[in-house]
Amino acid sequence: MKPLKLTLQAFGSYIDRTEIDFERLGENRIFLISGPTGGGKTTLLDAMCFALYCRATGGRRSWAGMRAAGAPPEQETLVEFEFTLGRERYRFCRSRSFYKGRGTEELKSREEHACYQWREEAWTLLVSGAESRVREAAQRLLGLTCEQFSQVIVLPQGEFLRLLLSSSREKAEIFQTLFSTARWEEVTRRFVAESRELTNQLSRVEDLKNTILRQNGVENPEQLEEHIAGYRGQLEEQTRKLAVLEKSLQAAAQKYTAAQALAQKFTERQQLEKRLTRLRKDGPEMDRLERTVRLAEQAQSVFPHYTALKKSLQEKRREYESCKKAQETQTRERQRWMGQAAAAKTALQEAEKRCVLGEAYVEQCRTESGRVAALNGELQKRLEQDAAASLASLLADGEPCPVCGAVHHPRPAAVSPDLEEIRLRLGEAQKAAEQLPKAQALLRQRHAEQQQARQALEEAQGHTAAVEKSLADTTAKMLAAQQAGRESQQALQEIEAQLSGAAESLGLKADLEKIMVEAAVLEQWRGRLEAYKSDLSGSQQRLLELAEELAGREAPELGPLKESFEQIQRENTSYAQKTGALRQKLENGISSLEEWRQQAEAGAALEQRQRRTSRLAQLLSGKNARKIPLQLFVLGVMLDDVLTCANSFFATLSGGRYSLTRRRDAIGGNALSGLDIEVLDAQVGGVRAVETLSGGELFLASLSLAFGLSGVVQNYSGGVRLDSIFIDEGFGSLDQETLDTAMKALTQLQSTGRMVGIISHVSELKSRIAAQIMVRKTANGGSTAEVWT
Repeated sequence: MKPLKLTLQAFGSYIDRTEIDFERLGENRIFLISGPTGGGKTTLLDAMCFALYCRATGGRRSWAGMRAAGAPPEQETLVEFEFTLGRERYRFCRSRSFYKGRGTEELKSREEHACYQWREEAWTLLVSGAESRVREAAQRLLGLTCEQFSQVIVLPQGEFLRLLLSSSREKAEIFQTLFSTARWEEVTRRFVAESRELTNQLSRVEDLKNTILRQNGVENPEQLEEHIAGYRGQLEEQTRKLAVLEKSLQAAAQKYTAAQALAQKFTERQQLEKRLTRLRKDGPEMDRLERTVRLAEQAQSVFPHYTALKKSLQEKRREYESCKKAQETQTRERQRWMGQAAAAKTALQEAEKRCVLGEAYVEQCRTESGRVAALNGELQKRLEQDAAASLASLLADGEPCPVCGAVHHPRPAAVSPDLEEIRLRLGEAQKAAEQLPKAQALLRQRHAEQQQARQALEEAQGHTAAVEKSLADTTAKMLAAQQAGRESQQALQEIEAQLSGAAESLGLKADLEKIMVEAAVLEQWRGRLEAYKSDLSGSQQRLLELAEELAGREAPELGPLKESFEQIQRENTSYAQKTGALRQKLENGISSLEEWRQQAEAGAALEQRQRRTSRLAQLLSGKNARKIPLQLFVLGVMLDDVLTCANSFFATLSGGRYSLTRRRDAIGGNALSGLDIEVLDAQVGGVRAVETLSGGELFLASLSLAFGLSGVVQNYSGGVRLDSIFIDEGFGSLDQETLDTAMKALTQLQSTGRMVGIISHVSELKSRIAAQIMVRKTANGGSTAEVWT
C-alpha cells in the first residue's frame, strides 16, 4: 500500500479542510513529519487508519474522540484517504455531519461511509452504507485488521517498547490478534470442554447405576439377581392358582349369561304386550290419517295450479293497490302543474304588458334626446341676438359684473319669453337623453323576465302533459290488475268447491289449509302411516313367537346366580392383580439389571476416553513441564520468524553486537512462558535481559522488532504488498552515532521499495531528510499541513 492523498476536515486538530498530496514527495522514499508538540502530527496517521477502519490507530478512538473541538456545529467532520495497492488505486471516504430534528430542534448526526476504485478514468463505488461494511472492505483489500494495521504500517510511540518488555501472556494477547491464532486457543478450549463434559458424563453414569440399585432396594447387582430368582418362583405358584380360578369363573359366567337371556325374553314379552295396547289405541287416529292422505293425494294433483292462482291473486292485489296509490299521486301532481301553468300564463301576460310600455317609453326618450342638438343651436342663436339678456343671465348677486365691475345688479336686462321656453324644452330633451340608457336597461330586464315567464309556462305545460299520460297508463294497469284478480279468485273458488265435495265423500271436514300441503309434508304423513302399520304387524308377530318359546317355562331368579358369579370374579381379579404385580417386578428387575450392565459397560469406555482427553487437555492448556500451552507454542514459532526478520535490522543498528532470541526454558511459579525475549550480546558472549539495554539500545531493539513484525505479519496476511511504514517518535533518545546507524537502517529499509514516514522533533533529522510534511498551527486554534521537498 502506498499513500497518494489524505484529506481531513474538523478532524483532530485540523478544523479547516487540509489536503496532503504524497505524490509531491516524488522519488523521496523517506520523509519527515515535523511540527510543534500537539500540532497534529500523529493525527495524520490517525486519519489514514480512520478512513480505512473508522477507528484511530490502535482502534482506541472513534467519531466522538476525533471530532475537532473548535469546529463549528454546522461543519462536517471529513476524512478521505487515497492510495495504491499493487496496480490498483482506491479511495476511502468517511464523514459525519449534524442537523436539527424536524419539530424537536434536537441535534442529530448523519454518517456516510464509502469505498471507491479507480476504473476507466473515473471513481467506481465498491461499497457504501454501514461503517462495518466499509471496514470489512479495507480488511479484505489489505488483509489486516485495525490493530494489525497499527502494528504493521503505523508504529505508534512506545508500542513496540511495550511489546519488547511484555510478559509471555501479554505478548500472546497481542500476537493472537496480529496472527489470528485464536483457532489454536479454540482447539485447546474444545479439548478442555470435552474433558469436562466426559467427566460430567462419567459422573452421571455412576449416579444412574446407583439410582437403579436404590430403586430396586439393593446395594449391588448380585443382590438384584437374587431378587429376580425369588420373583420367578412366586410367579409360577400364582400362575397355577389363577388357572384353576379362571375355569370356575368361566362355568359361572356361562350359567349366569343363560339365565340373563331367558329373563330378557320374559321382559320383552311384557313390553310387547304394553306396546300393542298403545298401538291399538292409536288405531282410529291412524284411520283418519289414512283417509286424509288419500284426500291430500287428490289435492296434490291441483296443488301447483292452486298455489300459482293464490300467488297470482296476491300479486294482482298488490299491483292494484300500487297503481291506485300511483294514480292518487299523479292526480295531485297534475293539479300542481296545472296551477303552475296558470300562474306562469298570468306572469307572461303581465310581462308582455310591461314590455309594451317600456318600448314606448324608450322610443319617447330616444325621440326627445334626438332634439338636443337642434335646441342647443336654436338657444345659441337666440342668445347672440340678445347679448344683454345673455349677460344678465350670467350675473349673480355679490359677484362682480364682467363689464362694469359692480357687485350689485339692481336692474338686469330681462330675458325674452322665447329664450326661456327654448331653455325649458332643452332641459326636458337633455333629461330624456339621460334617462334613455336606464330605460333601455330596464327594457332588456323586462324582456328577460318575459322570456323566463314564457319558459316557465312551457315547462309547466310539458310536465302537465307528461303527468296526464302517466296517469292514463296507470289507470289502464290498475283496471287490468283488477280484472286478472277477479279471474284468479273465480278459479280458486272452483278448485275449493271440488275438494270440498271429495272431503265430504271421505267423511272428513273440508279444511283446505290442512289438505293443501307440499309433497314433503305428504311424504311425512305416508311415512308415519307406514311406520304404524309395520310396528303393529311386527309386534304381533314377535309376541306370537315369544308365547310359543316361553310356553311351560318360568322366569329365573338372577340374584343368587349374579352373587355367585361376582364372588368368583373378585377372587380371580385379586389373583390376577397379584400375578401381574409379580410379573411386573420380575420384568423391572430383569430390565434394571440389563440397564445397570449397559451403564457399567458405557462407564468403562467413558472412563478410558476421559483419561486420554484429560491428559491431552492438560498438555494443550500449558499444564506441562515447560508451562507452554498449544497457542503459545504456535505463537513461539511465529515469534521466532519475527525475531529472525528483526535481527537482520538489529544486527545493523547495533554494529553486529546484539541479536534478539526467545527464552525457551520454563520460569518459576505458575506463570506461562514461551514468548519471553532475551538479548544475545556478542561482546560479552552471553545472554542478557532486554531491560539491561540502554534507552537508545531499547529504541533500536524495539524499532527492529517493529520492522520484523511488520514483515512477518505481511507474509502471514496473505502476501499483500505493503509499501509504506510510518514511525511515530522515538529518535530523541538516540546519540549521534546511534542516530547515524538508525538512518542507515532506514535507508536499507528504503532500498526494499518501501516509503518510510517519520514523526520526530529531532532537528538533526530535519537537516538530513529533505522531503517533509510541515505541520503548523493556525490562527483559529487548529492545524494545517503542507508538503516540502
